[in-house]
Amino acid sequence: MHLDYHAISNHSQTADMSTRYIRHFTTALRISAATFLLSHAPVWAQTADLPHAACASSYGLNTLPSPHEMGGLPWWFLSNESGDSKNDFFSATLPILAADQHVLWGVDSRILTQMKSPSNAPSVDPEAAFYIVREHLIKPNPYRGAIGRRIEVIGTARVGAGPTAVLNGVSTVPLVIRTARDEVDLSDRLLPLSCVTVDSASPLPSPSSVPLDPTKAAKIKLLLNNAHVGAGKAVALIDQGHNQGVAVGQVWQLVDELPNQPASAQAFGRVRVVQVFEHSSVVYVDRTVHEVEVGSILRFLPVEKTLQGAVKAAQP
Repeated sequence: MHLDYHAISNHSQTADMSTRYIRHFTTALRISAATFLLSHAPVWAQTADLPHAACASSYGLNTLPSPHEMGGLPWWFLSNESGDSKNDFFSATLPILAADQHVLWGVDSRILTQMKSPSNAPSVDPEAAFYIVREHLIKPNPYRGAIGRRIEVIGTARVGAGPTAVLNGVSTVPLVIRTARDEVDLSDRLLPLSCVTVDSASPLPSPSSVPLDPTKAAKIKLLLNNAHVGAGKAVALIDQGHNQGVAVGQVWQLVDELPNQPASAQAFGRVRVVQVFEHSSVVYVDRTVHEVEVGSILRFLPVEKTLQGAVKAAQP
């Protein structure tokens, strides 16, 4: 009788690793579970009354609008205009817990997450997918408060093989990282794809009752990568919003002009409005012949009244 010692050895090593894995994380998960329960109890209390959408019923979370995909990987901007955007971010995402002895993780790494287990969802969908997201605090300068958060997708994960442990209504779920453009760490979070709404339109009312003043220029307040200078595919926040008649989809021209002399304006590029708040808007720079910066001027001009040479100048 021939024995495959190599296979037996591999099986023994796998079993030994599994045993060490469970023993190593028993204490850590108890501590993490307690911390997570205490810190997220208010959020769960709020989400208990949400409509029975897929996100609320499966994970007890709020939803985020569809991400913007202009300029590369999906991203969101959460503004502080209506309150602390940190609450919106944390109420729609799940934590990442260590699942091995590494500090950073990449493709094929196993990680864990914890979530409330709704009574009508006894187990997590084995086909569930998650965005791995990272937040960047957006501040005009180091001495002023944050105006919001830029959330970017840095990878994806799926439910991994292995049991889902449930303790006091909290599920500990194993996941496997499938894609990653950067190393994942404990400060990153998980967003279930079912917690992303399909409609990314602005939740604000239609601006039709607020006429847009085409003679009033807007300015770039800051670039959402916390830089002072950007180029094509940059994302910026401007100082006009819904209350000034700005709407999603509008195209504005980037212009160079002398102070208080709008007639001297020369267009050098254009931006498209992708998100609107009450007093500010997010724009995507899709064409420009030179760098844009904080303070750059924008004017809203109908296509038939575009400044002479603007289209040609903005061509790549």
